[in-house]
Amino acid sequence: MERLKKLFIISLIISIIVLVLVTVFTIGPDTLPILLRMEPVYLLAAVALHVVSYFIWGLRMKVMTEALGYRIGVKDATEIVIANLFAASVTPSMAGGEPVRIHMLNRNANVPVGDASAVVIGERVLDALLLLIATPFALWVLSGSLISREMDLAIIGAELFVLLMVFVAIGGLLNPTFIDWLSSLISRGLHRVGRFDRTEHLIQFIDKELLNFHNSLWALMKTGKQGLFFGCICTMIYWIVEFMVLPLILLGLNQPPSITVAMAVQVFLTFIMIVPVTPGASGVAELGGAALFGILVPVSILGIVVAAWRLITYYLNLVIGGVVSVKILKDVDILSEWNSK
Repeated sequence: MERLKKLFIISLIISIIVLVLVTVFTIGPDTLPILLRMEPVYLLAAVALHVVSYFIWGLRMKVMTEALGYRIGVKDATEIVIANLFAASVTPSMAGGEPVRIHMLNRNANVPVGDASAVVIGERVLDALLLLIATPFALWVLSGSLISREMDLAIIGAELFVLLMVFVAIGGLLNPTFIDWLSSLISRGLHRVGRFDRTEHLIQFIDKELLNFHNSLWALMKTGKQGLFFGCICTMIYWIVEFMVLPLILLGLNQPPSITVAMAVQVFLTFIMIVPVTPGASGVAELGGAALFGILVPVSILGIVVAAWRLITYYLNLVIGGVVSVKILKDVDILSEWNSK
């Protein structure tokens, strides 16, 4: 838990510093007149839309969990999603949120750890596949826009990272021997850290849960096809809703956007934020937003747009996720376990 607090402080400091710098260096003569004509109703709608995305995520978790034969309500699933936001927002690639969701599915819905892992990793695979499919369309939409070589390299690196994640998930799904190899690799890595004097029990646990994960993914593919189908639908709706936050912010600043261009820009920004560089992608998200949002808005309000987008999509997650985590995650064993690794 102590490490999570440190990550929270580090992510805040980096994010605030970069936001201030981006805003200061982009303020111009047109900044104040544009702000005076701001229409708050669109900004409030952007906040509301982001909150709606929590429920869509919760619905996806519900249908994918029930596809494996376990019962969970939309309210409980949404609480799990919100509770994971804080840990996800202060860890690279949102990795800290996954142990929270797995733990709470196991505790609140009596879903075995391996099955819960299949649901959570399955969600990530669906997200990754959708973004990879969207990439060619995003490239086509932005074909006339100027993107720096450095940004191109960052996007390529992020896509390779996502492809690696998809490869690991598909490898575990198709080949049980891949599970054994991955289990051995993980256990050797943990042993070399030096914190695990006795690894035999740990190896057995990893073998059991990875095999359970493999079987659960196959269950999703075979007997849970309906749940997987609706999970795909929820994934598409989720990302459309999330990507509509930026256009609403621009409308609030009287900068009518091209919705297709705004969504294409966010596809690439999402890839950049996935790369595990800083906690919560702090600094990376702000700089990436400043580089990409310049396609949509004049420089004089670029910092304002980045700040508004980050406040809604990141700081709101920190606040709401923190409040719900304090309420629901009274026992922090899973966070302590994650931080000890």
